[in-house]
Amino acid sequence: MNKLILVFSMLVVSGCARSGGGTQWEYSGLGGPEHWGNLSPEFDACSSGKNQSPIDLTGFIEADLEPIGIHYQVLGVRLSTTDIPSR
Repeated sequence: MNKLILVFSMLVVSGCARSGGGTQWEYSGLGGPEHWGNLSPEFDACSSGKNQSPIDLTGFIEADLEPIGIHYQVLGVRLSTTDIPSR
């Protein structure tokens, strides 16, 4: 139920943001990140800046770190909802 509320809220918020007028941007295509700096003068930092985030990130520490390793494992578990008694 919480996931459903979260998804619905995200859809409502994204719909409000898109209907607000202003410059339209996307996550891909001609309005994608590689073009954001050219969409509007107020987006100039998107093409000239080094770090982009909707959160004001400060105090970076430069480090030469190994890439994060993600190691998925197949488990011998099968999930089924047929064993749950109905109400």
